[in-house]
Amino acid sequence: MYWWSSRKTTLGAITVIVSARGLTAVSLGDVPEIFVARMESRLGTTIKENLQRTEKAITQLCEYVEGERREIDTPLDLHLLSAFQRDILLRLRSIPTGSVKTYGELAREAGRPGSARAVGRALATNPLPLALPCHRVIASDGGLGGFSSPRGVEDKAALLALEGVRIP
Repeated sequence: MYWWSSRKTTLGAITVIVSARGLTAVSLGDVPEIFVARMESRLGTTIKENLQRTEKAITQLCEYVEGERREIDTPLDLHLLSAFQRDILLRLRSIPTGSVKTYGELAREAGRPGSARAVGRALATNPLPLALPCHRVIASDGGLGGFSSPRGVEDKAALLALEGVRIP
């Protein structure tokens, strides 16, 4: 069973999907109903709107985006992740708020030097942005790389600025 809810923030709508195990998926800036329909197709089940079931997750994510919270500590349901994605995405939690790493650094830390592109693909398909902070990973030349929200790197830059990171 899955439940969803959505709230408006300064960066657009945040929509969450949770299971009994925890936060399953997050969308930043998408139309909530379109995101939920896409996730229903992926999960093969109906997702019901339920603010009570999603309250902790949606509140923490909104507080983070509004600068009122530094870390997300709601339980996560990682069943949608491959083993490689799980390995890479869980490493994101070790990047302190206000810091960044490069795709290459993350690949080396995972014991996969030379796989920066694969790391980038894992981040591009992160179903839990913000909770697993892929916005803290940048290109080796200092560029932002990509970000999977409708406004893309504009949102990534806003999140990094919120954390006090200055990108040239």
